[in-house]
Amino acid sequence: MMEKKESKESKERIEKKKKKKIEIIDSYNSKSYTEIYDRRYKSIQFEKFESFWGSTKEKAILLLDYGCGTGLLWDFYNSKYQIIGHNERIRFISIDISNGMLKIFKKKMKIVDNSPKLHFNDVHLVCCDGEHLPFRSKRFEYIYAITSLQNLSNLDLGLKELGRVKEKSAIIAISYLKKKISKDLLIKTFEKSFEGVHIKLLKTKSSEDWVFKIC
Repeated sequence: MMEKKESKESKERIEKKKKKKIEIIDSYNSKSYTEIYDRRYKSIQFEKFESFWGSTKEKAILLLDYGCGTGLLWDFYNSKYQIIGHNERIRFISIDISNGMLKIFKKKMKIVDNSPKLHFNDVHLVCCDGEHLPFRSKRFEYIYAITSLQNLSNLDLGLKELGRVKEKSAIIAISYLKKKISKDLLIKTFEKSFEGVHIKLLKTKSSEDWVFKIC
């Protein structure tokens, strides 16, 4: 009887997580949300990206934009290129569970003007679940997971995947809503998921997010 009860509770948890994931996909796919996303979040996200900019501009990297949304990280890098010039050495692999968001991102890449931009071939858009990444292990030198991990139905599984696909010396940039989890519990979760890393809590202008650099 006890095993049947535990099995039933386990199935209920799985179904609850599936339902949450479907709700998130539907929400992010909705036209009413995708159309206002950049206006609402661009300046906030840029403040977080700025904290990590100096770590990536000196070398060639394969970068995973985990939960890329409409491509705000790509926008940020291109705004920097207007100052320092074009750099084809940075290759973006941008993933999101929302196909609606990725469609907006794709439209951005087709806009041509006189500003230096990442070449279209330097950016690869992948619609996938962040808890089950379709990449080989130890691939990425740099990972941005900004305001995305809190949307997962299983945080431990998402972090496990990030730990799997990152190179040994990779840098991981993470932000997480403060109201979702305490700083200490979040750090303990990182320590369990990423062995032998240095976890640094950064000071940023954001009052809503914990922002971490893990390397």
